[in-house]
Order: sequence, then C-alpha cells, then structure tokens
Amino acid sequence: MNTNVFGSKTLNTIHRLHQEGIKKISVIMRHSERYYDLDNPVREPFMNLTETGKDLSFKFGEQLPGGMVVRVFSSFIGRCIETAYLIDKGYTSTGGKTRSNTVELLLSPFYAKNPAQILKMFLESGSSHFIRAWLDGDYSSEVIDHPKDSAQKMIGFARTALAEPLEAHIDILITHDWNLYLVKEVFLGLRHEDAGKIEYLEGVILYAQGSDVNIINHQAGPCILERQ
Repeated sequence: MNTNVFGSKTLNTIHRLHQEGIKKISVIMRHSERYYDLDNPVREPFMNLTETGKDLSFKFGEQLPGGMVVRVFSSFIGRCIETAYLIDKGYTSTGGKTRSNTVELLLSPFYAKNPAQILKMFLESGSSHFIRAWLDGDYSSEVIDHPKDSAQKMIGFARTALAEPLEAHIDILITHDWNLYLVKEVFLGLRHEDAGKIEYLEGVILYAQGSDVNIINHQAGPCILERQ
C-alpha cells in the first residue's frame, strides 16, 4: 500500500492488528480532505469534502478488513458525516456489513464553550501557538474545556462502544484534527510540535486484547489504558 496516500498509515495499522487476531477495534480518525475558505473563517463549519476527499473516503472503506461489522460514528459537522457515509458505502461495496452512521457530540468540537472568542484567539495567535496554549491549560474553561478532561471524554466514548457485545467489529469515529491533537498528546505523549500536523484520515486506534484495552497510532504505542 502507498504510504503517502492519506489514510494508508491508519489502514496499515488496522490490518496489522487484524492479522494478529484482534477482533475489536475502534478508530478515532480525522475526516478526509476538505475545502477551505481562508478569507472567510466564519464559513469554517460549512466546508465540505473535496472530490479527492470523497474518493479517498470510499477507498478507505473498500480496504478495511473483511468479515467484520463496521460501525460508523461522526461529528455533526458536514465533512465528518460525508466521510463516515462514504466509508460505509466503500465497505458495503465489497459485501461487508455495516451499521449506519450515528452522529455523536463527543466527536465534534464539544469543548468549545465560546466559539467566537476561540476564533478570535486562533486568528490572532496562529494555529500552532493556540493549540499549544490550550494543551498547556492556559485558557479559561469558560472559553474552552480543559484538554485532559476533553480527551478523557472522547476516549471514554470509544471504550464504551468497543466493549459492546459484538464478536468482530471495527468502529470508525470520524472527528477533527483538534480532537486528535488532544488524544495523541494526552494518551500517547505525542506533541504536535514533534509529531507534525494531523493528516486527513489519520487515526488513533483502541483495541481489546485479553483483559486490556490498548491505544496505538502509527507514530507511537501501543500503550495500555486502564486495565478492565
């Protein structure tokens, strides 16, 4: 598989785990390639997938391991819903079984308490500086939730879904780059200054193995979360 294609690193990790006999996998993953309107940032929530992004999403679904039930969850933002829908259609095109998308608040920017103030600070300071200040806990919880609390909530949702009584399933949880910056730093120790920007279709993967739930990314892990 071409490791330069968006989603390929995530797929490689999923396939490796599947080949090792892992039957319960949960992938917290950024949406596919999207449009931007840098001159009009208030349109940010309405920027959907590019045609390439749509194609990549469908192909991602096509290339998931066979013989599993794929369940998709997404943020309520349109580009995440598009990504989830097309992954579902890609998997069903191969004869795979899926469960239709469930929109989940904890995959959205749920931590944003004052979006207007956040946008102002983001534009003034720049992306990298804003994210670092947030992850360091420099902002008031009246503006944006504490990063560790937010990361714990997302992981808690993924773990609950992972533990549901299905024999073999892959949960695909489509979210945003900020959500993944949180999870990668809090649970894998991957600072964005070192690990780089979150790619489209990049994922952090939880999986059940024996009595443990582990977390892994193509850049780090596996690490054991709290033992069951």
